[in-house]
Amino acid sequence: MIALLGEVSIISETLGDVQLKPDGCYFIDGQYAYADFLDYSDREDLLLHDERFNTVVGLVLDQLSYVSKLGETVHWHSFTLTVERMNGIRVEQVRVQKST
Repeated sequence: MIALLGEVSIISETLGDVQLKPDGCYFIDGQYAYADFLDYSDREDLLLHDERFNTVVGLVLDQLSYVSKLGETVHWHSFTLTVERMNGIRVEQVRVQKST
């Protein structure tokens, strides 16, 4: 079976959903690729230290060691990641604040 999808944006598939906010934080889709997250944040060096997860949610769950809840926060390296939106038990959006 052949299906026509129309134009597919490689950028949106690769980068996922990132919304930069005026205060310098950004909201990121939970399924955003971990490697792309590090690239976007200019912290590619961290990829060499830890490759246990593929997505931002994987990072959050790894740090918490349990299924996260709305509003939970993880401090990891120079980042504060907060669960901002959920759909059932699925994390849909994470707030990222990079400390200096």
